Amino acid sequence: MKSGTIEKWIRRCILVYPVLLPAALYVTWVIAGLSLGRWPRPSIDDPDSINMVVLYVRFFVFFLIFIGRPIFVVLAVFALGWGLLRCLLKRPRGIRLAVCACLSMVLMVVAIRFVYWDPLSVYKWFID
Repeated sequence: MKSGTIEKWIRRCILVYPVLLPAALYVTWVIAGLSLGRWPRPSIDDPDSINMVVLYVRFFVFFLIFIGRPIFVVLAVFALGWGLLRCLLKRPRGIRLAVCACLSMVLMVVAIRFVYWDPLSVYKWFID
């Protein structure tokens, strides 16, 4: 596998993950709403007891949170270090990798702030 292909894969992963995390959370909420016939409410509608589809999607979100986040952090820090090292050595594509790593970290902060802002009480319902 070429290093350019690996760098492309890392760039895509670290840029998609911060968007995928809140999107998966809201997809779980929408699927639960379609199953219930109304929007789920915190402390009333338990995500585990709605149906199996919601349970499987919820498992995927937990996977993203507990397995995906450490992988994201490792890949983002590696991409930032590798990109800066390539910039210092005057190699091509170094700045692109470093900028993608910085952008992914900013996107992650925005995604976490959005989830904690919780305008529709989705996160509160999810962890209930």
